[in-house]
Amino acid sequence: MPSLYFDRKTPVSTAILALFESSNRPLSLKLILDHLKHQGLLPNKTTVYRILDKLLAARAIAEVNVRTGRTYYEKVQGHLHYHFFCIDCESIFCLEPNHTDTLIESMKAANPSFTINDHDLNLYGQCGSCPSNTSTP
Repeated sequence: MPSLYFDRKTPVSTAILALFESSNRPLSLKLILDHLKHQGLLPNKTTVYRILDKLLAARAIAEVNVRTGRTYYEKVQGHLHYHFFCIDCESIFCLEPNHTDTLIESMKAANPSFTINDHDLNLYGQCGSCPSNTSTP
């Protein structure tokens, strides 16, 4: 992600851009702040929200809202996809888009006059890392 989203390049904005570039899943504000703290950066939440707002306005990142009310942020990937939210550890993961494509094509076939501009579909459960997950491999 280029730093051209900002009027001036700061250590915090540079670190946030690098974090989104290296991440393969949506990030909560807490994860972003923890990452910055680990790098020795201690911005206040307002500064981080301003940076996120600029990235959202530039459509470099997107919001992922879950029914807990928490907002996550992810690098724009250029395709519609689902998310899996672990209700125990509150981690969120991107799911592959192949099923999304099938769902969209089925919807378009059944309703040819519909136009999809955006989507919001999250799956909820327990991830494989949580001890409460009782599923067997």
